[in-house]
Parts: sequence; C-alpha cells; structure tokens
Amino acid sequence: MGAGAKLLGTRPFLPAIMPLMFGPTTRRLHPNLVDEWRRKIAAVHVPSLNLTVDALVRRDSVVDRLADVRVPSIVIVGEEDSTLPVDDSREIAAAIRGASLVVVKGAGHLACLEQPDVVTTAMITFLDEVHATF
Repeated sequence: MGAGAKLLGTRPFLPAIMPLMFGPTTRRLHPNLVDEWRRKIAAVHVPSLNLTVDALVRRDSVVDRLADVRVPSIVIVGEEDSTLPVDDSREIAAAIRGASLVVVKGAGHLACLEQPDVVTTAMITFLDEVHATF
C-alpha cells in the first residue's frame, strides 16, 4: 500500500481497508459511522500512514513474553474482527495469567467505536474488580 498510497492517496485502498476495521454488522447497521471514518482515513497524511503501516509490519511480537505480565489484564475483541480474530485474542488472554476476555458481539477491529457502551462497560467492570482487590 505504501508506494500506491504515495502516488494515489488512500482513497483507492478504502474498499479494502474498511472491512478490516469495521465488522459486517456495523457496516450494515451503522453506515454513517463507517462513512465518517472512511472520510477520516482518506484524509490521513500519507507519509504518516506509511510510517504507521511500516511500524505495524516490523514490530516485534510480544506473544512469548505475555506470561511475564503480572498486572490485571483484560483483552477486548470484536467477534467480527478479521484483523485480530477472536481465536488470536483468546490465545493472548490465555497467555496472561488471570486475564479476562471480552468478546464484543457485532463488532470488528474497532469495537470501541462500533459498540462503545459495551466496551466502556467491560472496562469499568474490569477496573471496579481490580479496585476491589486492593
């Protein structure tokens, strides 16, 4: 995408990007939200986007170090996330001692935008539970 985006901008890539970000349920039920973010992504500064994509592609995996996490943890994933599927998130949660997993129905990779009330409730519940243990 990097070289193509330099020449053409992000617009030609949006049909491929949007399904990676938003689940089918959100694309069907909340087209205004998807359109809003399509416009935002289309307006992204291309050199910045290239740096972001490069950083994501080149980053080191931390999966082997997850067992070293010693703080309360929650993993939240959209059930329709094709970028980081539920099974991958399940493995992440299993690798962190005591981590909880929340699967957000009807959401894709951007569950916090697609189902903000569900994600916020999950985070507040988690934080309340952590607070109660101290």
